[in-house]
Amino acid sequence: MKNLIKHLSLLFALVFVTAAVSMALAGCSGKTPSEETGLTLPATQTSTTTTVAAPTTTASETVPTTTTTETQPVVTTAPTPPVENGAYVNPLTGLKTLNYSPANSRPVAIVVDNIQYAYANQKGLGQADVIYEALVAPGITRYLAVVQDYEKLSTIGNVRSGRDYHIDLALGHNAILVAHGGSITANYDFFALVINKLGPKVSNALGSTDAYKFINTLHEPMFAWKDYSEKYGTIQNPDSRNDIKYDTVVNGSALKLVIAGSVTSLFHRAGGTASGAPKGFTFASNGTANLANALSATNVDVQFTCSGAVGTKYVDFRYDATTGQYVRYQDRKTTGAGEILSFKNVIVLGTDVTNAKGTKEDPNMTLVKTTGSGSGYYFTDGKAVKIRWNKTSDTAPYRFYLDGTLTELELSAGKTYIGFVESSYVTSTFFN
Repeated sequence: MKNLIKHLSLLFALVFVTAAVSMALAGCSGKTPSEETGLTLPATQTSTTTTVAAPTTTASETVPTTTTTETQPVVTTAPTPPVENGAYVNPLTGLKTLNYSPANSRPVAIVVDNIQYAYANQKGLGQADVIYEALVAPGITRYLAVVQDYEKLSTIGNVRSGRDYHIDLALGHNAILVAHGGSITANYDFFALVINKLGPKVSNALGSTDAYKFINTLHEPMFAWKDYSEKYGTIQNPDSRNDIKYDTVVNGSALKLVIAGSVTSLFHRAGGTASGAPKGFTFASNGTANLANALSATNVDVQFTCSGAVGTKYVDFRYDATTGQYVRYQDRKTTGAGEILSFKNVIVLGTDVTNAKGTKEDPNMTLVKTTGSGSGYYFTDGKAVKIRWNKTSDTAPYRFYLDGTLTELELSAGKTYIGFVESSYVTSTFFN
């Protein structure tokens, strides 16, 4: 009898292990579909793994909005500001660089997730020269990280889908947009905008016209297939395919190969190129902005709200006099709310931010106006001045002017943060 029980126990254990292995193999599938596709892989590209669809999780998922203010401790350690040396000047920071001349090399602009449950997997944002932040849905923001010397990038992510204004922001720097698909709604078709603004469809070597001049990590095998990821390190958890949309990352070596067309690359076959002059900001010749009649601004509390919808994203900047940097926090917390970032320049721009209907899976989205003109505030070295901003077209860079004058603002040399808020928010009450 004891022997019979032992044999039955072994049999049940074998069945359990077999089922577990089968489930693990199913979780390691190849390419993953998305609610935001727009492209089709060429027929000759194949994967030997089984396709498992990623869950439909979108930017407008309900995330509890915290309204309880937590006491912010004094910042004692902040990220180290970049060292200024070298023979060349980075047009995005105004800082000298030893690496290379950026005169004919386009930067990259990477769309990065900033929903609450993505905080734990965010990484590498501190490498960005410029970070833009705007709402993608009520209470939820998304970053656009612009990097000039992208070949030196370590891992940065998580990469998420693009919005219409991400295209315009990238164009303002002549940057190569990097996104994980894009939104298609009654308001606009992201992929149609890419065709119109980044270049028309072209026939590639395989006869397909479904390749666009931006890097779509959803369809580039290097960023979307497990076997490529193991080689290039572009998926943080390749054995957990169910959260792939929040796990895709990019790095310098992978970007270099895609942009150069050295591996299978839809971007390259669509005529995408790394050549072209980058567009930056105007910096002070001595590296320090001259702010006449500036106000004190050591605490900056930014609230991202959306006309016609309930939900607020809270972002705070605290000036650290020891480093001369503004340290960024979010959700009114100092820990556990994503990577801590610091900037020499913080710019808050007032514009139109409105709620709009999305798709069935993504019912709420925001429309953010990033071209035209408006008012805002510029913060550096613990000081603030009111400004006017101007972006005359999709392809034009941003220009800033001291409020009420025709004098162009010259930024301090260093990294820059730019956030878009509702125009009514741009008063002197959000800083002190």
